Amino acid sequence: MRYAYIRVSTDKQTTENQRTLIESRGFKIDEWLVDEATHGTDDWKIRSIEKAVTESKEGDEIVVAELSRLGRSLSNVLELVEKCRKKEVVIICIREGIELRDDNPITKLLISILGSLAEMERNLIAQRTKDALARKKAEGIILGRPKGGAKIESLKLFKQKDKILKMRSAGVSYSEIGRKLHVHRITVARFVRKLEQGINHD
Repeated sequence: MRYAYIRVSTDKQTTENQRTLIESRGFKIDEWLVDEATHGTDDWKIRSIEKAVTESKEGDEIVVAELSRLGRSLSNVLELVEKCRKKEVVIICIREGIELRDDNPITKLLISILGSLAEMERNLIAQRTKDALARKKAEGIILGRPKGGAKIESLKLFKQKDKILKMRSAGVSYSEIGRKLHVHRITVARFVRKLEQGINHD
């Protein structure tokens, strides 16, 4: 199975350039996955590439026009690449001319570099968060989760909670669950995340 993933960040951008680049290399694509007006910082689990990562099997391929299409968050890209490597799924980045596979030294080097950069990214984010909280506290702003808000039981997917969790346990992707329940995959992903984190606003 060969997937192709295309992502553009704004409505003004077109997916055709990426599609043309992939097709020009002679790849026979079994399934095209497209995200339009989707930021690369969004978790890969709530983007359409989640279907390819989750459903792919050993020997399958995921083709992208360039590495940056996988995402803009280093830690997010690292997690995605590592998951594919462990499943022995190949990621082909056309513009860079590289294949990320389990037995490829370039893959190991890239993962090492991404890991170091991701750690730096996390440290920078943590420091910026700490500085922002300190500034708000100094300005007398009350910190913490506000009272009120919707309980998780009031969410429209709550009645199908057991069904959703059962499908996730069986390895069904957010995209497939969304199709079955006629909701967007992001809605499913956010609901599952709330369940897993035990979020319940009183």
